[in-house]
Amino acid sequence: MKKLIFSVTFFFSFLFANTLFADIDNCFSKETAELLAKKAIKQYIVSYCDCCAEVNTNFIPAVLLYVKSTKVVKCDFDETQFSVEMEYDVAGEFAVKSGKLDGKSYKPSTESQIRNKISLNYHFFLNKKSAKRIYDMVSLENKYTKCLSLDKFPSGKEVKDDKNYEKWLKTNK
Repeated sequence: MKKLIFSVTFFFSFLFANTLFADIDNCFSKETAELLAKKAIKQYIVSYCDCCAEVNTNFIPAVLLYVKSTKVVKCDFDETQFSVEMEYDVAGEFAVKSGKLDGKSYKPSTESQIRNKISLNYHFFLNKKSAKRIYDMVSLENKYTKCLSLDKFPSGKEVKDDKNYEKWLKTNK
C-alpha cells in the first residue's frame, strides 16, 4: 500500500512540477540555455522519466516529441539562471521496460502532459543510434542521475503516423 501511495504521489508531483516544484535540471547558465535552444530546435527528442518508471514500469510512457521552436527564458525559481521553453508536436508514445524502449507498443498521440521546458535529465536525444540524456547534447556532466536511462530511439517503421520522423532519422544517424 505504501508503494502505491508513493507511486501515485510521485506521478502527480511530476505532472504538475512546473507549478509546484523546482527542477534543477531545467535551469542553467545563459550560455548553456542558448546552446541547448540552438541544438534542440527541429529535433526529435524523447521525454521519459526513467526514475519515475523505476517505481512503476507500466506507469510512465516514453513520449516522442518534435521540437518546433525554442526560447530562452528566466528560470522559474532562480532569476540568475535560464531555461529553454519549447513548442513541440507529439509524434507518439512507447512503453519502456527496464530501460528498453518497446517499439511494438507505439501509440499515436497528439496530447501530452509533457512540460514545455527542456530538462537535462528527463529528455533524451539521438546520438550515434542510441538515446542520450540532454546533458550530453550540451556537454555537461550528469552527477545525479543513477536511473536506468533509455536505450534507443524508435525506428522509422515503428513511428507509423509521422512521415517526417523517418526522414529525420536517416539524416541523424
